[in-house]
Amino acid sequence: MTFVTGLTFGGDAWTPQFLSEIIKDKCLGWGRCFQACGRGVMALIVLNEDGESIDEDENDDEGARKVMVVMNAAKCIGCQAGDRGDGDTALTLMVNISPAIAIRRSLAEH
Repeated sequence: MTFVTGLTFGGDAWTPQFLSEIIKDKCLGWGRCFQACGRGVMALIVLNEDGESIDEDENDDEGARKVMVVMNAAKCIGCQAGDRGDGDTALTLMVNISPAIAIRRSLAEH
């Protein structure tokens, strides 16, 4: 298997880490990761008290909360812009995941 690697502008080795999952239980729904990602990889959804996705327009339930989900994994370029990097994140990143696997995961989730 061929892995994707590259160099930074300064010449340092860099290995992309592609977004593969967002852990809904850890997601605070702030949208910081969504704002940092310019590729449309993530989307904000509303969950009811039972953890089921509901339409945001029908959100009259006080127990509802917003969380991020991976919507278009195939668009991820592995830049890690949405990850805080402190290890306490809802994002799960994978090193050298193939684009074909990312596409299959994206389609299977939705």
